[in-house]
Amino acid sequence: MRAADLEAVATHVQRVAAVTAGGVPLAAAWGYVGVDRGTREPGHAEAWRLCDAALDVAAEAGAPVAGVLARLASALRDRSAGLRAVDVALAAPRSTAKVVAVLPLVGIAFGMLLGLDPVGALLGSPIGLAALAAGLALGAAAWAWTRRIVRAASAGEPTAGLELELVAVALSGGVGVARARAIVAAALGAHGVAGVDGAAIDETLRIAQAAGVPAAGLLQAEAEAARIRERIAGQERAERASVRLLVP
Repeated sequence: MRAADLEAVATHVQRVAAVTAGGVPLAAAWGYVGVDRGTREPGHAEAWRLCDAALDVAAEAGAPVAGVLARLASALRDRSAGLRAVDVALAAPRSTAKVVAVLPLVGIAFGMLLGLDPVGALLGSPIGLAALAAGLALGAAAWAWTRRIVRAASAGEPTAGLELELVAVALSGGVGVARARAIVAAALGAHGVAGVDGAAIDETLRIAQAAGVPAAGLLQAEAEAARIRERIAGQERAERASVRLLVP
């Protein structure tokens, strides 16, 4: 998912949350905002799947839709902020890598301006051809290296905290813990969304049971903490990548 996709969907979701909070039915709220399944941007499909899963949980558990959508919008913006931080951290080394990649062409151009024949030197002898082949191979390796580093820095868990949040949503609808987890698992599976918070949910429910306090609040707090940890991890990956990106 790209940061722009997440931000665009978060904006629509936040508007619908505000409209439904005023008592407008959900279907009408989407119409007022100007978004429905037929007008969604195809490039935002992955982010919309998160929204659909959250709405399925709210509908099945009988939870208030406005609150669900507001929390979802916040989660999407958190993830968007993390991705933008990665982009910012990688902007300078990306530019440097591009400049370094074109320097050989600049050198050839300067040689020609000085009256030399660098093209002939490269193509007119075995040594020149070998040097050209080696340069192209190294350039291709550097490009592949850069792509790999950027992909690794932009990776992570895009749904960190979502499963925790949705279990809290289901519990707020009045269902039991086992039923809430089953509803969330079914919704995530139906929309192809990976749940990555299973261990955190187990631990949070254990703490809530031991303390004798409602689990929903603890789950929401843990969901926010999971998103913060993911954002920090993304920034750390970007900082490491910014150094590695200059190696080629």
